[in-house]
Amino acid sequence: MPTVLLIDGFAVSIRLPPREHGPPHVHVWKGGQHVVISLGDAHQGPALRDVPGMNKLDVARALRIVESHQEFLCSHGGGCMDKRTWSPLTDAEIFAQIPAARARARRSTTVRPVW
Repeated sequence: MPTVLLIDGFAVSIRLPPREHGPPHVHVWKGGQHVVISLGDAHQGPALRDVPGMNKLDVARALRIVESHQEFLCSHGGGCMDKRTWSPLTDAEIFAQIPAARARARRSTTVRPVW
């Protein structure tokens, strides 16, 4: 997973096909914790997808980094941009997304029996 951006202790990585799947997203790491953020497109900004363990202030900072570098990140891993028409999320909007993203992360790491 190549790291394409390093800012303030945050490492933003993109997995490339065939190992990765859509929709376009990045993995943001800091201090051994990470968050998965969908890149969005010209009409929808980046959004939290999975938050396995990062604290909420770092989650907000990670999302801000992805918002401010969306065009660059899309050009390196998703081709998901035209002219941007969305507005960045407020902290309250980001914090409201965290519980659902944590739940998705828990479901995706649950061991399921293979029959």
